[in-house]
Amino acid sequence: MEKHRAERWRDFFFHRFLPQCWGDIKASVAEQVVGATLALLILIAQIQLGIVSKDAIRVNLLAIMWPYVALIGIFILYHLVRAPWLVSNAHLEKYVDLAARAEETQKELEDAQSRIYDGRPLLVLDTLGTPRWDDEASGEYTFCISNKGRRSARWVQPESITSKGGRYRLHFESTAGIGQNERPCIGHWVEDIRAPELIATTLDKHMLREFIYDGYDPNADIFEKLALVRWEVVIKFRDTDESVKSDITHLCYDYQSACLYTTDAPYTERGFKPPSKP
Repeated sequence: MEKHRAERWRDFFFHRFLPQCWGDIKASVAEQVVGATLALLILIAQIQLGIVSKDAIRVNLLAIMWPYVALIGIFILYHLVRAPWLVSNAHLEKYVDLAARAEETQKELEDAQSRIYDGRPLLVLDTLGTPRWDDEASGEYTFCISNKGRRSARWVQPESITSKGGRYRLHFESTAGIGQNERPCIGHWVEDIRAPELIATTLDKHMLREFIYDGYDPNADIFEKLALVRWEVVIKFRDTDESVKSDITHLCYDYQSACLYTTDAPYTERGFKPPSKP
């Protein structure tokens, strides 16, 4: 740690501070040397013409030179103090420039990802209507998956979801592939978490109703009855380049109208920006 710190100080002193300080001092001292040289030439000319006596040469020479020497010393001290500030500003400007370039690169990456997204499979979980809960018959499909993208998706598997009461888990069947604009139906079954040894029946709408109404209290406040319940269903699949991707759909149920439907998750929309933190 100490060695690394010493190397950083050495790099700062020899490669940043000294070049900056020496360059500024040379520029300032050069101007003063030119002025001192002109004053000295004028003094020599005055001596040659007899304007200044030889006895007064030393006094006149000191009168000419000491202000320049003092001024050069002040300039050296000024640049010694000023150099770290200039180096810091240069480093800050470089950092700001890098931050701007990083932001520009990030925007280019987002644009590129957006262009890539335009062609990949877009999978949406959909319902075939709300089952008739009062009908004793079962065995009808309730869910399907649509591919709205421009490429086929393979090994499509919606992930299971848990009821709000935590007693049931809804599972979806997988499918080997879904082509562009295809909309195959998929089966489902409901697992009773309290009795995992029971064998679930596929396409059992009565167990689906148990799943949906698990956690719903018919004696609750009117505002709770009017509320809808929502689950987030993640659909995983393989793209044509063998990469694993996922889409998200919200499965919703309105208790007042007894309507089962799906909607998109807001953060899957293109251009969606999450709300800023207060």
